[in-house]
Amino acid sequence: MWVNTSRLLSYDATNPLALSKMQAEGLTQAHEIAAFAKQYLPGFKNAYLSRVAPQVGVRETRRILGDYLLTEMDIASATDFKDSVARGCFGMEMHNPSGSGISFTEIPEGKSYTIPARSLFVRKKKNLIMGCRAISCTHEAHSAIRVQPNVMAIGQAAGTAAALSVSFGSELRKLPVAKLQSVLKEAAAVI
Repeated sequence: MWVNTSRLLSYDATNPLALSKMQAEGLTQAHEIAAFAKQYLPGFKNAYLSRVAPQVGVRETRRILGDYLLTEMDIASATDFKDSVARGCFGMEMHNPSGSGISFTEIPEGKSYTIPARSLFVRKKKNLIMGCRAISCTHEAHSAIRVQPNVMAIGQAAGTAAALSVSFGSELRKLPVAKLQSVLKEAAAVI
């Protein structure tokens, strides 16, 4: 028996009721996979499911529209932005939204892409910055920047920018990017 992962695709992860249904479906699928492994895979005869994640993992729902929209081309061409506040090298891992298949586009060996400060600033909002994977980017670019090392770097950049803007008494966008980059580098950030 194979698990039908497409059963989750009709749910809206921004709806709390749908999230509850997704959690129940995920638990059902975890038990199905465990039963499959026990019955069909050598060495799993006495295996059992000891625990599952406390919450269903949602890859993406909403992203902000920022001062700059990070794109697939920015990632694939390993763009080095002048206002870079984070650097990544994870390729684009595209999960087909219709439910079947995954494609992976690697970043050229020895190359990396940067994430510009402009993609963290929320467009038309005076002092709002994103310190998470919901930054301003396309679906394709999101498939690369959503991984933990990148998200931690984005969070560090956003937190540092917020702290600096308070200490300088300035709006986030008016904070000199060179100063932000300098403080990030002092903290061993790779930008």
